[in-house]
Formats: sequence, structure tokens, C-alpha cells
Amino acid sequence: MTDADQPGPRRSRRRLLQTLAGTAVVATAGCVTTDLSVRAEGVSESNVFTSFSPKSSLSWGGNRAWVSASLTDAATTELKVRTLTVVPKGGSAFWTGTLSGGETSATVSVPVGKPVTVNAVDANDALVDAVRLLVGGTRIP
Repeated sequence: MTDADQPGPRRSRRRLLQTLAGTAVVATAGCVTTDLSVRAEGVSESNVFTSFSPKSSLSWGGNRAWVSASLTDAATTELKVRTLTVVPKGGSAFWTGTLSGGETSATVSVPVGKPVTVNAVDANDALVDAVRLLVGGTRIP
């Protein structure tokens, strides 16, 4: 017996439950953060990083944003940086990505509204440089 063959009240109740479940999923999916901006500390003194900027003006879900990191020409060649790691204050790695020799840019994932440190690590797992970032914006629930 299909839903179409069910008596009216049973079919209506099933439709209501499906609608409520769908609404709950959308409602709990998170919010949107708009007007994203990046504040970076330590870039002017960095041997690895030249700038950071948001990849988009908004973040769906509101809890993370993709950020473009521009690197110096020496970062992946002379300094041999091979890994970037985003670490929230007092936490473990939020995001880690790898680099190849010659790359001068990368895209990193950063939590919105939480200060983080972006660590640049070389091929021998030694810390080459670190800068502090804060991604902010306007949250819309």
C-alpha cells in the first residue's frame, strides 16, 4: 500500500511529520555570517605571509570561513614551508593543509569570531612563522 492509498488522516500525519523534519533540519543548519573581514596581526613582520582576505563576503552556517593567504616568494622555496595549520586559542588544529614548492597562495579554513594562529611549518616539522587572525562579520540567525 503506497502513501496515496492510505486513508486521509494517516497520509496527512505523515506529510506533517515530513514537513516538520524538513523544517527542523533547515532551522538547525546554522546561520549566515555576512560582511566577512579578516584582521591579521604580525603580517608586516612575517617572512611567510603577505596578506589574508576572505574568499567570500559570507559564510553559510556561520561557523567557518575560507580565507585566502598570500605568501612571500621565499615561503615555499627558500623557507620550504610545506604545511599551514589553523589553531584556535587554547585548542588543537582546526584545519591543516599542505603546500608544494613554488606556491605563493593558499586557502585556509578559519572559525568565524574566534582568534586563531596560522602556523607555517617546514618540511622538517619546524615552525617557520606564525600570525594571529580573527575573522569577523555580521551574524544573521
